[in-house]
Amino acid sequence: MRRAIDLASLEGLDRLTIGRLAGDLRLSKSGLFALFGSKERLQLAVIEGARAFYVEHIILPAQRVPSGTRRLLALIERFLLNSEEHWLPGGCFFTPVAHEFDSRPGPIRDAIAALIQEGNDVLAQQIRVAVAKGELRADTDVAELAFELQGLLFAANLHGQLGLPDAFARARSLSRKALRGHAADDGAFARLLAES
Repeated sequence: MRRAIDLASLEGLDRLTIGRLAGDLRLSKSGLFALFGSKERLQLAVIEGARAFYVEHIILPAQRVPSGTRRLLALIERFLLNSEEHWLPGGCFFTPVAHEFDSRPGPIRDAIAALIQEGNDVLAQQIRVAVAKGELRADTDVAELAFELQGLLFAANLHGQLGLPDAFARARSLSRKALRGHAADDGAFARLLAES
């Protein structure tokens, strides 16, 4: 599955076919067809495999950090490192495949949209925890801040993949700035950032 995820991160899901994957892995096309049954089922399996990759490499490591702002910063950093260090050859898996299917209704688009929403929900949950812990102001618009942070992550991936300068440093700086703009106590928040 990892090779299929790597290929899709570089070339998109449309170019990923049972025949292409079989050739790349030096397996029989009929064997892979028996496993997946159709190109669409292969694509859906790859999307689920990419989700598992993100859980393993981004979400689970971030859970080792205390919840709230620290975990939010850890999630942001892990996502940026994934793109910056090319943990997948194409950087973020979801940015290119979302563009590929954004105007094509169907199960592939629905699966991609659900996972992008799931990523947004992970950020929103930690923002809510940070508000509850008094790290962020009570009037913080959770949905708006999660959307802003996710947008920065996707923009960093896009700019980074195109080789534009300072994409990841800017995303790190802007995400911290966005969070600090909602800090309940600026001094305490500055110390928290310094520790992270």
